[in-house]
Amino acid sequence: MKSRILAGGVAIIMAAIVAVGAFGAIAANAQAPRPTINSATVTQPAAGQPVRLVGKISNATPAGLTVTSHKGDVTANISADTFITVEKDGQLATGTASDLVPGKATLVVGTATADAKVVDARLISQGARDGAKFLANHPKARRALKHTAAGTITAINGTTITLEGVKVANVTVETSANTVVLNNGFTTVSSLKVGDKVSVLGKPDKPARGKQQPDSRTITALGLHVDNGTTQMRIARVETVNGNTLTVKTFKNRDGATIQLDANTAYKTLTISRPDRSATLTDASQADVQAGSNLMIEGTVSADGKTITATAVIILPAGKLK
Repeated sequence: MKSRILAGGVAIIMAAIVAVGAFGAIAANAQAPRPTINSATVTQPAAGQPVRLVGKISNATPAGLTVTSHKGDVTANISADTFITVEKDGQLATGTASDLVPGKATLVVGTATADAKVVDARLISQGARDGAKFLANHPKARRALKHTAAGTITAINGTTITLEGVKVANVTVETSANTVVLNNGFTTVSSLKVGDKVSVLGKPDKPARGKQQPDSRTITALGLHVDNGTTQMRIARVETVNGNTLTVKTFKNRDGATIQLDANTAYKTLTISRPDRSATLTDASQADVQAGSNLMIEGTVSADGKTITATAVIILPAGKLK
């Protein structure tokens, strides 16, 4: 499969996935229209819709925190997908729940649940700068955001998919038979259906001069991930291989995590062409996964986030993950 990707190659693809959280989840929420929990004039968004909450922490644990806002106490659930930023030595840096300071102003960006007093946190920021702006204004992340989209499928017409986008109201996604779709393993574009929530990684189409519409955009998809409520995406570097068990480092687990492979795990290799920075995905096997391999993994994640049972593995080009 060939699809031109943004200048900078796979390093920026990985930056995009990390910055936006597995094909776009974090940044889509961080830059979404801003219904808030702490404004009496805004209706509580439906479950799954983006939420932005500002308040002070009264209690924090590894599983969640309590934020006191104008509407009272709100619980923000913390998961392995939650990105936390805190102030360290006057600079914004990544952190954990234990780094959050009670009584200090805190930003929470995430998704609403059926309970108006509970949100699932995607980003928690406490520090010198607004964490959402930090992500959005980081040069690589800002460029990478143009190559991602997220939303709910509202129509499918041949190879063209229409999304009700999170950031932009209408997103047109152009696909082909070679577009990779991850939904508890590799599948095909034909398996997608109206109502699926998806994240997209691909090439943004430039509108004709004077044709830019603020509420719409088009992206040609390299890959899509379906939010099935079960699997998650991770980027990892393999440290050791022991049969079906990989010891890896991920961006959230730099001290080590485990990937479990089994007979149902499927594999592909991503190759970047240097002359035109086009991307090609080809079939691969477990034997192609070696110590030092960079991987994009779809799978089910344990409660502590340190063990992933892989359903799909994409072997990325060699190089240091930053």
